[in-house]
Amino acid sequence: MPLPTDGASEPLRVRVPSGSLPLLHRPRLLRRVSSALANGGLVVSGLYGSGKETLLLSWQQHTGVPVVWMEGWSLTEASGWPELQERLEGGSGPVVAAVRVSDRESADLERELAELRRRQRRLRLVHVVGLRASLGRTIDRAARITARDLVFTREEIAALARLAEAPLTDADADAVLADTGGYPLGVSAVIGLASERGRYDGDVLRASTDALATAAAAAVAEGSIPAQAWRRMLLTTLLEAPSLAQLGLIWDPESPAAVARVLESAGLATLLDGPAGEARLRLIPSLRTGLRRRLAVEMPARQLRTAVVDLVRRLATQGELAEALAVEAEHDIGSDLLEVLAPHWNDLARLPAEVVTATLRPVLRQAAPELVTAYVRATIDVTHTGHSASVPEVDRRRSRALLEATDPDAEPAALRLTLLAALARMAGDHRSADAWHARAHDRLPATPIPDVLATVRMQTALTALGEGDLARAGDMVAQAQEALGAEGDPATTVLAAELDILLQGYLGQRHAATSPHHPPAPGTPAAAVRDLGEAARLIAQLEVAGAWQALARLPVATGNEDPAALLALRAQAEAMAHLLSGTATAGLGSLDVIDALLDGRPLSPFEATLLRNTRAEMLVAVGEAEAALTVLEEGGPAAGLVSVLVRCVVLLALGRAEAAAELVEPMLPSSSTWASNYPTWMLVVSALVFDELGDDDRADLLLGRGVAIASRSGAMLPFARQGAQRMTQLIERARQLRLDPPSRALLDRLEEARERMRLSSLQARLSDRELVVLRGLQETDTTRTLAAMLHVSPNTVKSQLQSIYRKLGASTRQEALRAATMLGLIDESAPSVEL
Repeated sequence: MPLPTDGASEPLRVRVPSGSLPLLHRPRLLRRVSSALANGGLVVSGLYGSGKETLLLSWQQHTGVPVVWMEGWSLTEASGWPELQERLEGGSGPVVAAVRVSDRESADLERELAELRRRQRRLRLVHVVGLRASLGRTIDRAARITARDLVFTREEIAALARLAEAPLTDADADAVLADTGGYPLGVSAVIGLASERGRYDGDVLRASTDALATAAAAAVAEGSIPAQAWRRMLLTTLLEAPSLAQLGLIWDPESPAAVARVLESAGLATLLDGPAGEARLRLIPSLRTGLRRRLAVEMPARQLRTAVVDLVRRLATQGELAEALAVEAEHDIGSDLLEVLAPHWNDLARLPAEVVTATLRPVLRQAAPELVTAYVRATIDVTHTGHSASVPEVDRRRSRALLEATDPDAEPAALRLTLLAALARMAGDHRSADAWHARAHDRLPATPIPDVLATVRMQTALTALGEGDLARAGDMVAQAQEALGAEGDPATTVLAAELDILLQGYLGQRHAATSPHHPPAPGTPAAAVRDLGEAARLIAQLEVAGAWQALARLPVATGNEDPAALLALRAQAEAMAHLLSGTATAGLGSLDVIDALLDGRPLSPFEATLLRNTRAEMLVAVGEAEAALTVLEEGGPAAGLVSVLVRCVVLLALGRAEAAAELVEPMLPSSSTWASNYPTWMLVVSALVFDELGDDDRADLLLGRGVAIASRSGAMLPFARQGAQRMTQLIERARQLRLDPPSRALLDRLEEARERMRLSSLQARLSDRELVVLRGLQETDTTRTLAAMLHVSPNTVKSQLQSIYRKLGASTRQEALRAATMLGLIDESAPSVEL
């Protein structure tokens, strides 16, 4: 009788390991068995319950070819030997011998059967092997069907359920496949219970967990899994999806990939591609759940704890700190964790802040100084990975108490002193912060850890920024970048690069529109600094629309941001964007929001002056020059170039040009130093002052020099920040002067920018989504109803409304609608809004 090679004409009904279930048509396996045996032999490998014997019995039923089962140490003593002899002697068709290979003792039987096959060409051999026997086993001219090949597809699961009259939908079949991996024993358990109970639910699905764990345990009993590997199999479940390197920490083979391949071929796991192509192993969910249940039962608590601690320590030593903490978080090894983490305290800076704080908070009282420092660093240090740069007061108080309670001389002293400096800065005490920074720099070891050195420098830079010492801040950032090198902490590296660009921009240096590194992750301090720097750059170039887009990407301010100078710079940028958009009233509203957030928080002189000067400029823009002067006088005499120029602008608006001249005169260069690169804004304001005094020659000289310098630096804002009318006057007057080609080109760009600003003044530069939300306010005055209309959460609507109110200078729905109507953003008479 020839071996059939195509089973498509008749269905192959395969019985899964449950006698109560009907047989299933699986022609794909029938064809593979027939083809393999026609060409020499077949190896079927897999654990108990994977359907090995069921496959062969079903094939025999379909083809009519006898399958004789052989098991034993030698051929003559093996069960099935008399039947095999009889079939070989009594017929002419093919005879199939299936050898159950359970351990090395079956090697003689296999060899004798191979010799018999050379004499009896009618004989076909099938080797039915378990997991251990499949490790590296090769059989000449034999095809292989693994447990992975035997698993059910979703369509087969659905078909089997219909045959068993089990209540299983296609979606349910997908769930069964995902949970059991299609492993026949697990599928059988689910469908059998669903058929018996007449329903399908989570309890039925979870029944497969014990079935697959039982299969694994039975494999140990039969030798398919060596007994010494059973503990390793259980411990593998401690990791959700171990990489090959992590798998090696548990199995400790020469090649972890071999273990992974065997587990996959046995149908126990799937291999997933991880980062950079690194494969990760994921056990079938039902098997993992069942094995974890057995782990808790079979391994004594003390032994399990020891195993967990050992695994966490190994993972941490191998640089897998995130995975180590994930295992610890699930099994809570408590005080043992301190000993494990102590050597890796600085590596904690590479983990998200919430992971570090959640891990260390329960054990801080027993922690060594370096771990206390790691906790505080994660809580308050904006250069820490995953930090939001917003530090609530409760975290500041707790951090200060923890640092003050530790030995001040214990290492890492420089980092601890730096964190104390950061806390002082957050409290507005910049003098103390500078003192702490000085001590921290003195305590740096001769060869400091690069990441620690970078943090010390970066925190010094942030304090210098808060004090307005931008040059020193830039110098510290440069030193931090040098310390980081190519292998430094990614979060600190990106933040340093973005902060450097921001500082260079405020120092008057032209810089590219894009950063020379990978963009920072959204929601991080680096992203906020990037967007703020981009907004400032675009405002300086009068690109108002782009500036609003950058500002819209900034997270909603909380008032807890560190350093506060970034909030002050943000307030200034938003106000300038409003001024250029023709919405100065809304700019005052933006300032009000930031001032309210910072209310009660001590500010440095630089931060307070920046906010005060910006408010004065906005008041002048809305025609409230007297109020602007009052704001400035509350801060005392003008100190510094910017403060003098803002006061000059206010005095000009009040018609007091003589007083303005008295302020600006001492700052002007002599005739012998006109080539000096003086700031454009000073020259423009000075030109306006002397124009008001009727000194046309001097006004023309100052304006011409300002245009010439601006043509090289690219500064355009000084010509626009006095308003559209003043800007037009400055351009027209400058065109009457004798200018070089670059200066004339600058005037052309200024006219183009003036037209863009005129068009943009018709809108408040809300995002498209914010415009939809704003128009939705016409329909309802409740946040929940508006959220339902927009198909978003109420919290999302609240966040969007905060941004809208800030940009429009409004605090209520009515004020926002009134401002939007005045700006032409909405039609007040419109009966409805299309959402």
